[in-house]
Order: sequence, then structure tokens, then C-alpha cells
Amino acid sequence: MDELGMSPIQSFGFAHNELTYRLEIFPNEVPLALIALSVCLLEFHHLNELDPDIGFIPELMENMVDSRIDVAVRDLDKSDMKEFDAALAKVKLEISSETPL
Repeated sequence: MDELGMSPIQSFGFAHNELTYRLEIFPNEVPLALIALSVCLLEFHHLNELDPDIGFIPELMENMVDSRIDVAVRDLDKSDMKEFDAALAKVKLEISSETPL
């Protein structure tokens, strides 16, 4: 952010756009990437600035269903799985306080 002079929201948009091509090649990684981006926004207290009805939040919620998560995490080791579970819990807590899952 400092190097490019971007705000957290601008950096998020840049990262989300940059992931598009990779996620087309590796669609099973979409839930992992969206949770990671969400955690970054949470760290900067900006996740709640996104419109819950359009864009990223519906995409995130669509990918937080158990069937997609199960596929995304099947190759994670125990340490990464523990980290992912903690991140997912944070995001679910934040989203559920704003929008019912």
C-alpha cells in the first residue's frame, strides 16, 4: 500500500483483480483467496465498508458454503488448516454481524 500509495480498499481491489486469472486456472482455490482477502480487510477495519448486496460480499458468501470449503482445504496440512479455520471463523463472525449467512 505504501509503495503504490493506495488505500486499503484500493489495495483490496487491486489484489482481487490480480487474483482473477489465477483463480480461473485454479477455481478450487477461490474460497481460500476470498477468505485471505477478507482477513486483510478485517485487519484494516474495512470489510464492513463493502456493499453487502453487490460485488465481493455475495461472492464471498457464495464460496463460504461447506461443499466449496471442503474442496478448497483438502490439500492443506494441519498447520495451514488450523490457520484457515481461524480466518474463516473471523470472517463468518464479521459477516454474520452485518448480513445473515
